[in-house]
Amino acid sequence: MSGNFQLNRMHVQQMDTYTVNVPDNDVAKLMYYLSCVDTVINFKNIDKLSDFRNYDSLSVEEMTGLFELVLLFNPKYFIEKGVFIIDKSLLPPNSSNTFYQITDERIGMHVSSEMLIGGRTVKVLKVMVCDENWLLRNYFTPWKNIFEMADRMEQYRTVQVPAPPPPKVIFVPVEKERESEPPARKKKNDIGCGCILF
Repeated sequence: MSGNFQLNRMHVQQMDTYTVNVPDNDVAKLMYYLSCVDTVINFKNIDKLSDFRNYDSLSVEEMTGLFELVLLFNPKYFIEKGVFIIDKSLLPPNSSNTFYQITDERIGMHVSSEMLIGGRTVKVLKVMVCDENWLLRNYFTPWKNIFEMADRMEQYRTVQVPAPPPPKVIFVPVEKERESEPPARKKKNDIGCGCILF
């Protein structure tokens, strides 16, 4: 397969490919997906949210921001615009995704030079070729897992948890020492009262 091809009168050139190891974690996979989107459109200011190797360092607010972007960057929209291309024949051997650099300024029928996302106009810098399994693995499956987990947590919040029973109190006699009195005035049979909680 050639590293260059014509796509709707647009010349694109394959970039160098390299292997990345994405942690086996749903959040990490979504962050990796976001990093690929950022390579294509350069949305800017999402470096931490796309740093999938440090997925466990996100705060609650950053996690919320990640989910909002992932929902916004639905791959179906990119496929419709021709920015994501599902075509195994354009993939290098043993790879499920790769990127192509746009080298021709002319606009093709299915690939735009600009996109409107979330009210913002962004430049399309590259196109990504992938297969369906890549999208399932890095977007649809982890997003489904996280959504289902959040739904289960919401159900747990509605469950009424009964209050624990009060501790039982048993009074038992104990020998009382009167430390404020001299030893000579202590009474051997002076009995006090104590309690045990359990």
